[in-house]
Amino acid sequence: ELDPETEVYSAVVEFTDGKMTLRRKMVPSHAIFLAILTNKPIYVRKTLVDQQEELMKLDLEEDISDEDEYEFDYDEDFDDFMEKEF
Repeated sequence: ELDPETEVYSAVVEFTDGKMTLRRKMVPSHAIFLAILTNKPIYVRKTLVDQQEELMKLDLEEDISDEDEYEFDYDEDFDDFMEKEF
């Protein structure tokens, strides 16, 4: 899950013995590590993937619009460094 207010991800891990199922929230990286250690499948909800894609689109659009705000100075020292043979 993604908490939209804090933008913090969480995962849910299920433990079952066939009769009873126990669900616990975990840090996603810990849940993935646990699944790998126990050779269990990892599932991701489509809504989470869709949310992440939307956030990435917004970040990309923001990065593109910010490009015009920066001015870069010509750096002669960098050119001198690149021309040296090592």
